[in-house]
Amino acid sequence: MPALPRRIARSLGATDVVDARTESVGDLAPPEVLLECSGFPPVIGEGIRALDRAGRAVLVGMGGDEVALPLSVVQERELEVTGTFRYANTWPTAITLVASGRVDLDRLVTGHYGLADAEASLTVGRRDPDSVKVMLHPCG
Repeated sequence: MPALPRRIARSLGATDVVDARTESVGDLAPPEVLLECSGFPPVIGEGIRALDRAGRAVLVGMGGDEVALPLSVVQERELEVTGTFRYANTWPTAITLVASGRVDLDRLVTGHYGLADAEASLTVGRRDPDSVKVMLHPCG
């Protein structure tokens, strides 16, 4: 994870952040919970292997239809592995957090694009390592 996204993640409360290109989650203290958002199979396996005993892995990222899991690690450590489907039942909590000011969404937005630049807005993450989230304005 490039420097800006790591700084933003920390400022929003993340206790540990890892650039999976150069670091390993195995270098951190074993977490109790893994929120795996990339959907990238090698990262999923590494994250599960890093979990503490009786930990929980929540697979959020949309990867392929099938992903290899380190089943012996899941069984030996009595891990719970679960998924989410399009963030079911999370919107009321998210709206409450934003409305209360506990989460500042503006800090996540690193770019604004008009409808004419829709393609650029969808691919900026490949070109700019500091891109986090972009806003596409249909009327601008």
